[in-house]
Amino acid sequence: LVNDMDRSAFATLKKNKDDVCRAFRFEEKRIQVTHLDARKWIEKELSFELQSTEDVILFLDPPYADHALYQDLLQLLKSKNFQGEVWL
Repeated sequence: LVNDMDRSAFATLKKNKDDVCRAFRFEEKRIQVTHLDARKWIEKELSFELQSTEDVILFLDPPYADHALYQDLLQLLKSKNFQGEVWL
């Protein structure tokens, strides 16, 4: 699961996904690339896709200057009882 709000980064991620799927013959559905606000992405994934989070590593890389976003994301993870690791 990969998400990026930046259009350019999203386009690069989609191209990389396509390249990896072709090169390693991965099924396309094994790699998901989305273009959502981070809060919405976490809400969606924790509500529908990641029923168990104990073995999940979540790597967050919001814009460095947006300290409020870091706090919002951590509070959201806490409210959703995220049990995995968070790497910032």
